[in-house]
This record gives sequence, C-alpha cells and structure tokens, in this order.
Amino acid sequence: MRCLVCLVFHSDLLLLRQSNSPPPQSYILHPCQPHYSWRRRGEFLRRRGHFAAAISLLAKARHQAAAIPDPEAEAQCLLSLAHCKALSLDWTGAIQDVLAAQALGGDIDFWANLVVTYADFRLASRVQSNSDAKECLQGGLAMFLTLATSDRSAEKEAAVAGARVRLRLAALQVKEAMDLQSYGIKAWKRMHEAAAANVAAAVLALGAREAGIPHVESLL
Repeated sequence: MRCLVCLVFHSDLLLLRQSNSPPPQSYILHPCQPHYSWRRRGEFLRRRGHFAAAISLLAKARHQAAAIPDPEAEAQCLLSLAHCKALSLDWTGAIQDVLAAQALGGDIDFWANLVVTYADFRLASRVQSNSDAKECLQGGLAMFLTLATSDRSAEKEAAVAGARVRLRLAALQVKEAMDLQSYGIKAWKRMHEAAAANVAAAVLALGAREAGIPHVESLL
C-alpha cells in the first residue's frame, strides 16, 4: 500500500484550492441532506461504543453523499468510518477509508485531520515502522508550509494546520527519543532537540496568529 504522503503530493494544492471554490449547483439547492444527520448520529453511536451500528449508519451516509454528489461530505463520512474501524481494531479497513477520503479532498482543516489520522493509524496498527508515520507528518507539514507561502488567502489556516501537524511530529519524536534513551543510544538527545524545535516553531506560528500556548496545549 502506498504511503498517504505520496498520494497527497500528486494533487494536494489543487484539491485544497478546489475546496475553496463554490460548491456544485447540485447540492447548493439541498443544504440539509440526510447524510449530515446520519453522520452525526453515527459519530454519536461511535462515542457510545456501538461501533457496528455506527459503521452501518456512516456507510449509509457516505453512499448518500456520493450519490448527490458531495465529495467533501463523502470524505468526512469516510474519515468518520475510519475512526470507527480503528476503534474496532480493523486497521486495514481504517487505513483504506483514509486513503479513499484523501482521493476526494477537502478544506485545509480536513487535510490536517487526514494527515494526523493516517499517522496515528499507522503507528497504532504496527503495520509499518515509525518512519512511515514520520514521513507522512513531514510531507503534510511541507504541504501546509508551501500553501501558507504561496496563497495569502489561505496563509492563516495553512499555518495553523501546519502547527498542528508539527506538534504531532514533535510528540512522535519525543517517543522515539525516549525509546533511544532506554537502549542507551546517544542519538536520543538530537531527537529530543528536534522535537523541542518543532514545538517552538508551532508556538511561534500560532502566536503570530493570536493563538499561542493555549492552542498548543489543546492540540497536545
């Protein structure tokens, strides 16, 4: 299975910019579609631990969104499905749903959720080493930094999304540093310094956009 970042970088900025364009006429006229309430109910069931019922309802919402078509709503349904499957320990299904969601695209917040979710699933599934999740996070961070510098209208959102991804990368680096230290490998200090640098960069980016420490703490 190809890494998410490899897929994202084929059309990442195109999909991000497409998501800022007006929605197709086919669903401008129908803002209150059933898929929205089905997805919310499915997410409620997921939080209550009723995973089978949640998956059934979210799958129904996904198919209805696809039929409209409403690609961004379908992508959100797929992400919700992925979380349900992950909680059911169906890591293969969860990762497949994330990959299907990224093919549809969404707004900047969607992409931030997607990158972090994929990395988390890869780490939890133990299908790949930490390097796979790290590659995903580094690729996502590069994507948001590029968007922040190339599109002024998206600069703030992209910078905040990049900070979120950077903090998740820092958390992974701290874990790696602790693992290296437990084995007596001196490289743990360098890894810890990289994590601290990423946290500092995230605080700086958020602070410049009137967010700062409280936002960082909520993301951590």
